[in-house]
Amino acid sequence: MHQGHLRRHSNSIRPYLTEVNMQSRLQWCLDLLDEDSLPNDPLFKGLFDHVYIDEKWFFLTQKSARYYLLPNKDDPHRTSKSKNYIPRLMFLYVTARPRFVNGVCVFDGKIGQPTLWKLNQFNISPEKSFESS
Repeated sequence: MHQGHLRRHSNSIRPYLTEVNMQSRLQWCLDLLDEDSLPNDPLFKGLFDHVYIDEKWFFLTQKSARYYLLPNKDDPHRTSKSKNYIPRLMFLYVTARPRFVNGVCVFDGKIGQPTLWKLNQFNISPEKSFESS
């Protein structure tokens, strides 16, 4: 590598798109064009009726963790039912296009709290579910 014969490269995987997938994506983009502006000066619609929802899952811990401890400290004790059953936390965020009236923002585009919603619902899955059998 130092002599220049090899080089480092990272490659992320991309979704496989069939011909039908590509056509449906193109049709979705074409549907966003304002029909009154075609064919000379194509413009997109205002998108005032679109809402975007995103969710993000976080594992509360990892299967293995590296710690740097002082010599007089005890090893941390972590437990879980199974190393494949690690609790997760989900953040949900909803946003839309901001609205302005006479230069004054009347809607900032954030639905819910100004920051991420805190979902305070905790559900324990049943002992024997259809998925686990």
